[in-house]
Amino acid sequence: MWKRALAGLALAGIILFLLLRKVDTHQVWTVLRGARWAILPLVSVCGCLSVFLKGERWAIALGAHSGERPRRRVFAATMIGVAANYLLPARLGDILRVLVLRKHNDVPATRGLLASWSSQAFDLLAVAVLLLAGAAAGEGVASGATVALVLAVVLGGVAVVGLLARQPARLVGWANGLCSLLPKRLAAKAQPLVEHAIDGLRFLGKPVVLGWVVLFTVVIWIVEVTSMWLALYAFHIAVRPAAAGLLVAAIGLSFALPLTPGNIGTYQLIAILVLGRFGIERDQAFAFGIGFQAYALVTTVLLGLVLFQREGLSFETLGKAGEAQAP
Repeated sequence: MWKRALAGLALAGIILFLLLRKVDTHQVWTVLRGARWAILPLVSVCGCLSVFLKGERWAIALGAHSGERPRRRVFAATMIGVAANYLLPARLGDILRVLVLRKHNDVPATRGLLASWSSQAFDLLAVAVLLLAGAAAGEGVASGATVALVLAVVLGGVAVVGLLARQPARLVGWANGLCSLLPKRLAAKAQPLVEHAIDGLRFLGKPVVLGWVVLFTVVIWIVEVTSMWLALYAFHIAVRPAAAGLLVAAIGLSFALPLTPGNIGTYQLIAILVLGRFGIERDQAFAFGIGFQAYALVTTVLLGLVLFQREGLSFETLGKAGEAQAP
């Protein structure tokens, strides 16, 4: 785990070094000094609201199994997961948030993880919609055909899984059939895990629950775009909400498979590429990427660490989670 983190930091350093060679550091410093830092706490409030809504969406998805959703420490689990994903590779925070939720609620880890990933798939749909809207307006960061293809693939995948989730008994039967091909010792361990995983997908086969998940996703992304627009305003970057939406979408897409811890380096590169399409100079875009990301990293990680310690967890827990995720 730590080797991957160091490799990611090295890559981040290389990207930042190359970007620094292309910007005027004096101008970057001028933008940072002149930023409206007093606005950023309001951005943090929006960020916490987004995390809260993501936790509630996750709880709603989990509640589709038994009809009663987990309510204890959902926000703490989600915030700890977000903070860990900022610091650690391979989205290890997703594993950690499941462990925290399991500690306080009767939710098996596998069910929690599959419900988390499948509900987050709707964030990918939101990203694709924002990118497609930008491409249609001639301001996108990808061609309309490419984004439409991605959107169709994600929608198709969700539809197929949703249809299968409407028949959990059949899914369990297929899964047990596959498990029976394994050695008995492995099959005995795999079967309950597979059943819990299927339970985590059940909300996709329940239209009412699915509707709530979609509604929460829409609200989450409205909050995310508003938060980004406020952050841009704090750095004297006056753009339309559409530009903020495209920036949020591009950053969100990069976080799906992060190359560096916290997207350091790639965040600044994306800020330059996206904001450049709206006439924002490279120096100002880079200053925003450095300043706002540093603020978001520090505040999110500090809050995550406070909640992490409150849970009585240790870094040894992270190491064990990382080993479980390693190939």
